[in-house]
Amino acid sequence: MGKTIPNKLYKYRPWDDFTKEIILENKLYFSCADDFNDPFDCSVNLKMDGTKKQWSNEVIKTKAQTLGRNLSHKERKIICNAFDLKQMSHVKKEMVEELTKRLKKTMGICCFSSCKDNILMWSHYADNHKGVCLIFSSKDMHAARKVNYEINYPNVSYFNDDEEKKVNARYFTKAINWKYEDEYRVVVPNFARQKIKFPPESLTGVIIGCCMPDKDIEELSKILKNSVIPIMLYRAEKKNCQFGLSIEPIKRYGTENN
Repeated sequence: MGKTIPNKLYKYRPWDDFTKEIILENKLYFSCADDFNDPFDCSVNLKMDGTKKQWSNEVIKTKAQTLGRNLSHKERKIICNAFDLKQMSHVKKEMVEELTKRLKKTMGICCFSSCKDNILMWSHYADNHKGVCLIFSSKDMHAARKVNYEINYPNVSYFNDDEEKKVNARYFTKAINWKYEDEYRVVVPNFARQKIKFPPESLTGVIIGCCMPDKDIEELSKILKNSVIPIMLYRAEKKNCQFGLSIEPIKRYGTENN
């Protein structure tokens, strides 16, 4: 876990069945980039600047994946002998497009924020302040990493950059317009659109949106009343003289005082 990760991470949610499942079953859903509201997410300037040997090895690997078997020595030799780097421009373009498409579909991504009172986040991700903001202890989010915000796509060399740089560039870099979200992410390879259980004690609190209907507050309270893990219920309230929210505690559940 990075040094800059805060003690608490927040997840804004509408009050729906998926949110109830997070609370009741301790499961977090991992999306893929194709489902995000930002079409630029997970985009990089991918440079396919390899040598003839690197490219021929890549073609051999791709061919083997397509066939579902290892290529023989004779097959590999034929590919190497016939390989012409000058004719690879169209192949490079196709590979970049295919790789980007595949990685966007397969990498599981779960998003959090370091802020609990951002009025735009409440509007965009918590059903116009009618939903909730879930509070997680970051000590169990070991893989959470801070998102960086840039003006331009990060540059990545397909052959010459290590995997750490590729992952950081693709999954932890977004357009500077999103900086207000102060986002942290957990990414899991080949886990898109799936759910992962987390320790129940990781969910330490729930914040009610300032416009959440009374019937939904009542339903949430009933759910929390059955909690055996200490969990605090808060409410977001509009400040009187400024555009902002104050987060006020209401009740602690999961104790003998329920």
